Amino acid sequence: MKPMSSRNALPLQRMISTAAAVVVTFALSACGSNRGVKTAQQQYRTGNFKGALAEIRAESVKHKEDSKDAPVVRLEHASIALTAGENKEALEAFRLADEAIEYRDQKPVVQLGREASAMLTNLNSMPYNTSPSERVMGASLMAVSFAANGELDKARSAVKLAKNRQKDTFAKFEAQIERERESVKQAMASEPKVKVDLKPEKVDTAVSQLQDTAAKFAPYADLSVPYAEVLAGILLGAGPNAETARSRESFAHASAANPSNSQLKKAATAPLAGTTHILIEEGVAPALGEFRVDLPLYINGNMVMFSAAFPSFQPQPLLRAEASVKAGGEAVTAEPVCDFDRIAAGEYKRKLPATVARTVAASTLKSVISYASQEALKQKGGSAAGLVGLASAAYNVASARADERIWATLPKVVRYAMIPTPADGVIEINGQKVQLAKDGSTKLVIARSVNGNLSTQSIGL
Repeated sequence: MKPMSSRNALPLQRMISTAAAVVVTFALSACGSNRGVKTAQQQYRTGNFKGALAEIRAESVKHKEDSKDAPVVRLEHASIALTAGENKEALEAFRLADEAIEYRDQKPVVQLGREASAMLTNLNSMPYNTSPSERVMGASLMAVSFAANGELDKARSAVKLAKNRQKDTFAKFEAQIERERESVKQAMASEPKVKVDLKPEKVDTAVSQLQDTAAKFAPYADLSVPYAEVLAGILLGAGPNAETARSRESFAHASAANPSNSQLKKAATAPLAGTTHILIEEGVAPALGEFRVDLPLYINGNMVMFSAAFPSFQPQPLLRAEASVKAGGEAVTAEPVCDFDRIAAGEYKRKLPATVARTVAASTLKSVISYASQEALKQKGGSAAGLVGLASAAYNVASARADERIWATLPKVVRYAMIPTPADGVIEINGQKVQLAKDGSTKLVIARSVNGNLSTQSIGL
């Protein structure tokens, strides 16, 4: 073996320091990515709404419309602010979230340059694309914020936006997944032509294990979001210039997803004037965790091992008993209308094969580049190839991180009741008196219960 020339050689210490710096820099940036969002989500899960709001405010100011995480950060900011009673702040955050979502719609869902860059780090560096339910619920909760601000016409426009998104969201989601699959082929084709043989058995096992975590949750038909339909039914059917036919149509859609729900059947046929609509949002939506596996990869007949990290589906437990509801001293039965575990599981299962393909492709590509670099240095001679191999292996392990981004402060379950407005204008939720709004012939109460902590909104329509 020929010795390396002084021109091509680097001192051993400098090479080790450089390799370490690359790994440490990546590790720090990876740990910092989404840290503020995760901290806010953790605070929210404990029921510390004010603490969660402080955390997400600090994170939100870092993101402009075109930043990669803008949609999910804005949605988290908006829903946390809404729960904390900061209606105007929530409305502005929902507006910015909607702008970020629309901005994504005007751009290619997958851009080859960014995809190739993500392949060399991890999929967290790709722009976040909102899921169907996130797009629908973003518009629906923006409608609630408009209504709380006394802007019923704008609230109706927002629920119509949600309904339009619900119509075309399934097709868009499938098209997005297909484009992501195609992006894998393009990114891989752009790299060195090396014979690569990936044994699929462990990948198939990983996919099966990941799917099992979501298998027990049956999605609603066409990935629909019944909660959005209930909100549309209330906001379209209440107040002046009510759109009664569209309101009843929305309640009927929600009822079709919940055929045993007597409250929805009543709402689909009865006038809304003189009634109070109670929505109980309990618990929090699923989070995404990380599932790591080692996969065998053969490059030009040589076997190498590398780490790949996939997002795992993690439903969050309901930590307290269902909130009780009373009106006029009598118990009120609020019946389930929406289970966000079912919605998120359906989206997760549909997207998982494409996510696994992209993750495996990223790990493969990094291993191929590492192998090619070592081979090139071996041809020049010297000890650099071994050091580059060590540095590359360390980087590949450190950069194998699952994309865990998701709107996690949505509720776990939502229950609904429609009652005649009590004469005293008061209802009780978990023993806490809620004064109904004095304006409007129809009342809307939304109660958010997380880990025993209760936040309520009372809106006159």
